[in-house]
Amino acid sequence: MTEKQLQLLGFKREDSSDTITITDTETGETTTDSSFYYYTHDVVIGFGFISCASDEVDETGQWYVELFDTHPNI
Repeated sequence: MTEKQLQLLGFKREDSSDTITITDTETGETTTDSSFYYYTHDVVIGFGFISCASDEVDETGQWYVELFDTHPNI
């Protein structure tokens, strides 16, 4: 599925806590950017989905999701 489809289905974007700081040597301006992000969607407490990370998306732009945080374990 595409990133847009994830958003339309109600998935929430989660940015990684790892950030990259880039400083432009000519202007001295700095920008920060998350190194990757992913999407989550909680159906009910103890049952949710998580997508692959943005740096794992294939060359056609397709994302995949997996079950995440299931209680009881299935």
